[in-house]
Amino acid sequence: MFRDLKEDSFEQLKDVAYDRTHPGNIIVFLWGALVISSVIFAFTFLGSGSDNVSSPIWEDVLTVSRILLIIQFICTLLFSLPKIAYSFQRIQILFVCIVSLKVSLEFYLGFFLLRADRNLPENMDQWGLFAILGGIVILVLSIIRALARVRKGHFTLGGKGLYHFQQSKGYVSLPIIFTASVFGGIFGRIHFETATGQLFEVLMFLLLAIVIQYIIAMVWPEFLLISYCKFRFSSFIVQEESKSHRGHRKKKKETEPLSFWVLKPISVIKSRAGLLRGEKAPFTALVIVWIQGSTVFFLILLLLYLRNAARGVIEVTLVEDMISYLVVGSVFSFITVLILRIFFTFVTKMKAIR
Repeated sequence: MFRDLKEDSFEQLKDVAYDRTHPGNIIVFLWGALVISSVIFAFTFLGSGSDNVSSPIWEDVLTVSRILLIIQFICTLLFSLPKIAYSFQRIQILFVCIVSLKVSLEFYLGFFLLRADRNLPENMDQWGLFAILGGIVILVLSIIRALARVRKGHFTLGGKGLYHFQQSKGYVSLPIIFTASVFGGIFGRIHFETATGQLFEVLMFLLLAIVIQYIIAMVWPEFLLISYCKFRFSSFIVQEESKSHRGHRKKKKETEPLSFWVLKPISVIKSRAGLLRGEKAPFTALVIVWIQGSTVFFLILLLLYLRNAARGVIEVTLVEDMISYLVVGSVFSFITVLILRIFFTFVTKMKAIR
Protein backbone atom coordinates (compact mmCIF):
# COMPACT_ATOMS: atom_id res chain seq x y z
CA MET A 1 0.00 0.00 0.00
CA PHE A 2 2.76 2.44 1.04
CA ARG A 3 5.86 0.53 0.01
CA ASP A 4 7.58 3.74 -1.03
CA LEU A 5 7.03 5.35 2.39
CA LYS A 6 9.39 4.86 5.31
CA GLU A 7 8.62 4.36 8.97
CA ASP A 8 8.97 8.05 9.85
CA SER A 9 5.90 8.74 7.68
CA PHE A 10 3.85 6.98 10.40
CA GLU A 11 5.64 8.40 13.43
CA GLN A 12 2.50 9.91 15.02
CA LEU A 13 0.76 6.55 14.87
CA LYS A 14 3.50 5.03 17.01
CA ASP A 15 2.29 7.13 19.94
CA VAL A 16 -1.21 5.72 19.36
CA ALA A 17 0.15 2.17 19.21
CA TYR A 18 1.80 2.63 22.62
CA ASP A 19 -1.14 4.48 24.16
CA ARG A 20 -4.79 4.10 23.04
CA THR A 21 -4.25 0.86 21.11
CA HIS A 22 -1.68 -0.57 23.53
CA PRO A 23 -2.39 -4.32 23.91
CA GLY A 24 -3.06 -3.75 27.60
CA ASN A 25 -5.28 -0.68 27.16
CA ILE A 26 -7.39 -1.60 24.13
CA ILE A 27 -8.95 -4.40 26.19
CA VAL A 28 -11.13 -1.74 27.85
CA PHE A 29 -12.69 -1.02 24.46
CA LEU A 30 -13.14 -4.74 23.78
CA TRP A 31 -14.96 -5.35 27.07
CA GLY A 32 -17.11 -2.26 26.52
CA ALA A 33 -17.98 -3.52 23.04
CA LEU A 34 -18.84 -6.94 24.49
CA VAL A 35 -21.22 -5.36 27.00
CA ILE A 36 -22.93 -3.38 24.23
CA SER A 37 -23.21 -6.45 22.00
CA SER A 38 -24.65 -8.49 24.88
CA VAL A 39 -27.29 -5.86 25.65
CA ILE A 40 -28.28 -5.56 21.99
CA PHE A 41 -28.51 -9.35 21.68
CA ALA A 42 -30.70 -9.55 24.78
CA PHE A 43 -32.83 -6.73 23.41
CA THR A 44 -33.20 -8.56 20.09
CA PHE A 45 -33.90 -11.89 21.79
CA LEU A 46 -36.70 -10.45 23.90
CA GLY A 47 -38.13 -8.31 21.12
CA SER A 48 -38.32 -11.16 18.63
CA GLY A 49 -40.88 -12.79 20.92
CA SER A 50 -43.31 -9.90 20.55
CA ASP A 51 -46.65 -10.59 18.85
CA ASN A 52 -46.01 -7.71 16.42
CA VAL A 53 -42.68 -9.18 15.26
CA SER A 54 -43.77 -11.88 12.85
CA SER A 55 -41.07 -11.88 10.17
CA PRO A 56 -39.16 -15.22 10.07
CA ILE A 57 -35.93 -13.36 9.28
CA TRP A 58 -35.48 -12.60 12.98
CA GLU A 59 -34.81 -16.28 13.69
CA ASP A 60 -31.83 -16.16 11.33
CA VAL A 61 -30.72 -12.83 12.82
CA LEU A 62 -30.78 -14.34 16.31
CA THR A 63 -28.80 -17.39 15.21
CA VAL A 64 -26.08 -15.31 13.55
CA SER A 65 -26.00 -12.83 16.46
CA ARG A 66 -25.65 -15.65 18.98
CA ILE A 67 -22.72 -17.22 17.11
CA LEU A 68 -20.94 -13.88 16.68
CA LEU A 69 -21.47 -12.97 20.33
CA ILE A 70 -19.98 -16.29 21.50
CA ILE A 71 -16.94 -15.79 19.25
CA GLN A 72 -16.60 -12.19 20.45
CA PHE A 73 -16.76 -13.28 24.10
CA ILE A 74 -14.13 -16.01 23.68
CA CYS A 75 -11.73 -13.72 21.81
CA THR A 76 -12.22 -10.85 24.27
CA LEU A 77 -11.55 -13.20 27.17
CA LEU A 78 -8.41 -14.54 25.52
CA PHE A 79 -7.06 -11.08 24.71
CA SER A 80 -7.62 -10.11 28.35
CA LEU A 81 -4.70 -12.39 29.20
CA PRO A 82 -1.51 -10.29 28.89
CA LYS A 83 0.55 -13.17 27.48
CA ILE A 84 -1.89 -13.68 24.59
CA ALA A 85 -2.50 -9.95 24.09
CA TYR A 86 1.21 -9.22 23.60
CA SER A 87 2.04 -12.37 21.62
CA PHE A 88 -0.83 -11.98 19.16
CA GLN A 89 -1.27 -8.20 19.07
CA ARG A 90 -1.45 -8.17 15.27
CA ILE A 91 -4.48 -10.43 15.46
CA GLN A 92 -5.77 -8.38 18.40
CA ILE A 93 -5.81 -5.13 16.43
CA LEU A 94 -7.54 -6.88 13.50
CA PHE A 95 -10.12 -8.15 16.00
CA VAL A 96 -10.57 -4.56 17.21
CA CYS A 97 -11.23 -3.46 13.62
CA ILE A 98 -13.89 -6.15 13.16
CA VAL A 99 -15.56 -5.60 16.55
CA SER A 100 -15.75 -1.84 16.07
CA LEU A 101 -17.54 -2.32 12.74
CA LYS A 102 -19.86 -4.87 14.33
CA VAL A 103 -20.80 -2.50 17.15
CA SER A 104 -21.37 0.34 14.68
CA LEU A 105 -24.15 -1.66 13.01
CA GLU A 106 -25.74 -3.52 15.93
CA PHE A 107 -27.89 -0.65 17.16
CA TYR A 108 -29.82 -0.72 13.90
CA LEU A 109 -31.14 -4.15 14.92
CA GLY A 110 -32.76 -2.46 17.86
CA PHE A 111 -34.27 0.18 15.60
CA PHE A 112 -35.76 -2.31 13.13
CA LEU A 113 -37.07 -4.49 15.94
CA LEU A 114 -38.54 -1.59 17.90
CA ARG A 115 -40.23 -0.24 14.76
CA ALA A 116 -41.93 -3.60 14.22
CA ASP A 117 -42.82 -3.99 17.89
CA ARG A 118 -44.46 -0.55 17.98
CA ASN A 119 -46.31 -1.36 14.74
CA LEU A 120 -45.07 1.75 12.96
CA PRO A 121 -45.08 2.10 9.13
CA GLU A 122 -42.72 -0.34 7.38
CA ASN A 123 -41.32 2.38 5.10
CA MET A 124 -39.30 3.57 8.10
CA ASP A 125 -37.08 0.52 7.54
CA GLN A 126 -36.06 1.94 4.17
CA TRP A 127 -34.76 5.07 5.85
CA GLY A 128 -32.89 2.94 8.36
CA LEU A 129 -31.19 1.15 5.47
CA PHE A 130 -30.44 4.54 3.90
CA ALA A 131 -28.79 5.61 7.16
CA ILE A 132 -26.63 2.46 7.12
CA LEU A 133 -25.65 3.16 3.52
CA GLY A 134 -24.73 6.70 4.52
CA GLY A 135 -22.48 5.35 7.26
CA ILE A 136 -20.77 3.03 4.79
CA VAL A 137 -20.17 5.95 2.42
CA ILE A 138 -18.66 7.98 5.28
CA LEU A 139 -16.46 5.02 6.24
CA VAL A 140 -15.13 4.68 2.68
CA LEU A 141 -14.48 8.42 2.46
CA SER A 142 -12.78 8.36 5.87
CA ILE A 143 -10.43 5.61 4.69
CA ILE A 144 -9.64 7.49 1.47
CA ARG A 145 -9.04 10.68 3.47
CA ALA A 146 -6.73 8.88 5.94
CA LEU A 147 -4.68 7.29 3.16
CA ALA A 148 -4.36 10.66 1.44
CA ARG A 149 -3.17 12.28 4.66
CA VAL A 150 -0.49 9.61 4.99
CA ARG A 151 0.70 10.45 1.47
CA LYS A 152 0.78 14.16 2.34
CA GLY A 153 2.96 13.55 5.40
CA HIS A 154 0.40 14.44 8.07
CA PHE A 155 1.48 11.50 10.25
CA THR A 156 5.14 12.47 10.42
CA LEU A 157 6.51 13.97 13.63
CA GLY A 158 4.87 17.39 13.97
CA GLY A 159 2.24 16.65 11.34
CA LYS A 160 -1.46 17.44 11.64
CA GLY A 161 -2.53 13.82 12.12
CA LEU A 162 -5.93 12.32 11.36
CA TYR A 163 -8.31 14.51 13.32
CA HIS A 164 -7.49 17.90 11.81
CA PHE A 165 -10.86 18.83 10.25
CA GLN A 166 -10.39 22.55 9.58
CA GLN A 167 -9.75 21.91 5.90
CA SER A 168 -12.30 19.10 5.62
CA LYS A 169 -15.56 20.96 6.25
CA GLY A 170 -17.33 19.17 3.40
CA TYR A 171 -16.34 15.80 4.82
CA VAL A 172 -17.42 16.75 8.35
CA SER A 173 -20.80 18.01 7.13
CA LEU A 174 -21.65 14.68 5.43
CA PRO A 175 -22.94 12.97 8.62
CA ILE A 176 -25.21 15.94 9.30
CA ILE A 177 -26.55 15.85 5.73
CA PHE A 178 -27.26 12.11 5.85
CA THR A 179 -28.92 12.36 9.28
CA ALA A 180 -31.09 15.30 8.19
CA SER A 181 -32.08 13.42 5.02
CA VAL A 182 -33.12 10.33 6.99
CA PHE A 183 -35.25 12.18 9.51
CA GLY A 184 -36.66 14.48 6.84
CA GLY A 185 -37.72 11.45 4.81
CA ILE A 186 -39.34 9.81 7.82
CA PHE A 187 -41.30 12.90 8.83
CA GLY A 188 -42.30 13.47 5.22
CA ARG A 189 -43.94 10.04 4.92
CA ILE A 190 -45.16 9.31 8.42
CA HIS A 191 -48.90 9.37 9.10
CA PHE A 192 -50.22 12.05 11.39
CA GLU A 193 -52.22 9.51 13.38
CA THR A 194 -49.04 7.73 14.49
CA ALA A 195 -48.65 7.75 18.27
CA THR A 196 -46.19 10.53 19.12
CA GLY A 197 -44.65 8.73 22.11
CA GLN A 198 -43.92 5.54 20.18
CA LEU A 199 -42.55 7.46 17.21
CA PHE A 200 -40.25 9.52 19.43
CA GLU A 201 -38.98 6.34 21.12
CA VAL A 202 -38.11 4.70 17.80
CA LEU A 203 -36.55 7.84 16.34
CA MET A 204 -34.33 8.30 19.39
CA PHE A 205 -33.07 4.74 18.93
CA LEU A 206 -32.41 5.45 15.26
CA LEU A 207 -30.55 8.66 16.13
CA LEU A 208 -28.39 6.74 18.61
CA ALA A 209 -27.60 4.12 15.96
CA ILE A 210 -26.67 6.80 13.41
CA VAL A 211 -24.44 8.73 15.82
CA ILE A 212 -22.56 5.60 16.89
CA GLN A 213 -22.07 4.33 13.32
CA TYR A 214 -20.94 7.69 11.94
CA ILE A 215 -18.51 8.37 14.80
CA ILE A 216 -16.92 4.93 14.41
CA ALA A 217 -16.77 5.45 10.63
CA MET A 218 -14.74 8.63 11.14
CA VAL A 219 -12.24 7.17 13.62
CA TRP A 220 -11.99 3.61 12.23
CA PRO A 221 -9.18 4.44 9.74
CA GLU A 222 -6.88 4.91 12.72
CA PHE A 223 -7.37 1.24 13.64
CA LEU A 224 -6.72 0.31 10.01
CA LEU A 225 -3.47 2.27 9.86
CA ILE A 226 -2.28 0.87 13.18
CA SER A 227 -2.97 -2.63 11.85
CA TYR A 228 -0.94 -1.90 8.73
CA CYS A 229 1.96 -0.53 10.77
CA LYS A 230 2.00 -3.50 13.15
CA PHE A 231 2.27 -5.89 10.22
CA ARG A 232 4.97 -3.86 8.44
CA PHE A 233 7.13 -2.25 11.16
CA SER A 234 8.48 -4.24 14.09
CA SER A 235 8.82 -1.07 16.18
CA PHE A 236 5.01 -0.89 16.40
CA ILE A 237 4.95 -4.21 18.24
CA VAL A 238 4.75 -3.46 21.96
CA GLN A 239 7.05 -5.77 23.88
CA GLU A 240 5.81 -7.53 27.00
CA GLU A 241 7.78 -6.62 30.07
CA SER A 242 9.81 -9.21 31.89
CA LYS A 243 9.23 -9.73 35.61
CA SER A 244 12.54 -8.08 36.44
CA HIS A 245 11.75 -5.05 34.33
CA ARG A 246 8.25 -4.88 35.83
CA GLY A 247 9.77 -4.85 39.32
CA HIS A 248 12.17 -2.09 38.25
CA ARG A 249 9.25 -0.12 36.81
CA LYS A 250 7.28 -0.45 40.04
CA LYS A 251 10.22 1.01 41.95
CA LYS A 252 10.06 3.97 39.60
CA LYS A 253 6.30 4.19 40.32
CA GLU A 254 5.24 3.66 36.73
CA THR A 255 1.77 2.30 36.16
CA GLU A 256 0.66 -1.16 35.09
CA PRO A 257 -1.43 -1.44 31.91
CA LEU A 258 -5.16 -1.83 32.44
CA SER A 259 -5.00 -5.42 31.22
CA PHE A 260 -3.16 -6.24 34.45
CA TRP A 261 -6.32 -5.39 36.41
CA VAL A 262 -9.14 -6.42 34.04
CA LEU A 263 -9.53 -9.98 35.35
CA LYS A 264 -8.78 -9.09 38.99
CA PRO A 265 -11.90 -7.28 40.30
CA ILE A 266 -11.28 -8.18 43.96
CA SER A 267 -7.63 -7.13 43.71
CA VAL A 268 -8.72 -3.80 42.22
CA ILE A 269 -11.03 -3.09 45.17
CA LYS A 270 -8.40 -4.24 47.67
CA SER A 271 -5.81 -2.04 45.99
CA ARG A 272 -8.08 1.01 46.03
CA ALA A 273 -8.72 0.36 49.74
CA GLY A 274 -4.98 0.26 50.43
CA LEU A 275 -4.98 -3.42 51.40
CA LEU A 276 -2.41 -4.45 48.78
CA ARG A 277 1.17 -3.34 48.68
CA GLY A 278 2.68 -1.79 45.61
CA GLU A 279 0.98 0.16 42.88
CA LYS A 280 -2.56 1.38 43.46
CA ALA A 281 -5.10 0.35 40.83
CA PRO A 282 -6.26 3.32 38.68
CA PHE A 283 -9.79 4.64 39.01
CA THR A 284 -10.47 3.42 35.45
CA ALA A 285 -9.93 -0.15 36.68
CA LEU A 286 -12.57 0.42 39.36
CA VAL A 287 -14.99 1.66 36.70
CA ILE A 288 -14.31 -1.52 34.71
CA VAL A 289 -15.13 -3.60 37.81
CA TRP A 290 -18.42 -1.72 38.12
CA ILE A 291 -19.23 -2.38 34.44
CA GLN A 292 -18.38 -6.06 34.84
CA GLY A 293 -20.60 -6.31 37.91
CA SER A 294 -23.43 -4.48 36.13
CA THR A 295 -23.22 -6.96 33.27
CA VAL A 296 -23.32 -9.95 35.61
CA PHE A 297 -26.33 -8.63 37.54
CA PHE A 298 -28.07 -7.70 34.29
CA LEU A 299 -27.59 -11.19 32.87
CA ILE A 300 -28.87 -12.79 36.09
CA LEU A 301 -32.00 -10.63 36.03
CA LEU A 302 -32.42 -11.36 32.33
CA LEU A 303 -32.22 -15.12 32.86
CA LEU A 304 -34.83 -14.92 35.63
CA TYR A 305 -36.99 -12.81 33.34
CA LEU A 306 -36.72 -15.30 30.48
CA ARG A 307 -37.59 -18.17 32.82
CA ASN A 308 -40.74 -16.40 33.99
CA ALA A 309 -41.65 -15.35 30.45
CA ALA A 310 -41.31 -18.95 29.23
CA ARG A 311 -43.63 -20.09 32.01
CA GLY A 312 -46.15 -17.41 31.11
CA VAL A 313 -45.85 -15.83 34.56
CA ILE A 314 -45.21 -12.35 33.13
CA GLU A 315 -46.10 -10.52 29.95
CA VAL A 316 -43.17 -9.80 27.66
CA THR A 317 -42.53 -6.09 27.15
CA LEU A 318 -39.52 -4.82 25.26
CA VAL A 319 -37.93 -1.51 26.20
CA GLU A 320 -39.30 -0.97 29.68
CA ASP A 321 -37.95 -4.22 31.16
CA MET A 322 -34.56 -3.92 29.45
CA ILE A 323 -34.00 -0.39 30.76
CA SER A 324 -35.19 -1.38 34.22
CA TYR A 325 -32.82 -4.35 34.38
CA LEU A 326 -29.88 -2.25 33.16
CA VAL A 327 -30.56 0.37 35.84
CA VAL A 328 -31.10 -2.21 38.59
CA GLY A 329 -27.99 -4.15 37.54
CA SER A 330 -25.91 -0.96 37.60
CA VAL A 331 -27.22 0.00 41.04
CA PHE A 332 -26.62 -3.50 42.46
CA SER A 333 -23.08 -3.46 41.07
CA PHE A 334 -22.39 -0.02 42.55
CA ILE A 335 -23.69 -1.10 45.97
CA THR A 336 -21.63 -4.31 45.87
CA VAL A 337 -18.43 -2.45 44.96
CA LEU A 338 -19.13 0.16 47.65
CA ILE A 339 -19.72 -2.49 50.35
CA LEU A 340 -16.54 -4.37 49.40
CA ARG A 341 -14.58 -1.11 49.36
CA ILE A 342 -15.82 -0.19 52.85
CA PHE A 343 -15.10 -3.70 54.13
CA PHE A 344 -11.53 -3.80 52.77
CA THR A 345 -10.88 -0.27 54.05
CA PHE A 346 -12.01 -1.41 57.50
CA VAL A 347 -9.69 -4.43 57.29
CA THR A 348 -6.80 -2.13 56.29
CA LYS A 349 -7.37 0.12 59.29
CA MET A 350 -7.65 -2.86 61.65
CA LYS A 351 -4.28 -4.14 60.37
CA ALA A 352 -2.75 -0.70 60.94
CA ILE A 353 -4.00 -0.67 64.55
CA ARG A 354 -2.42 -4.06 65.20
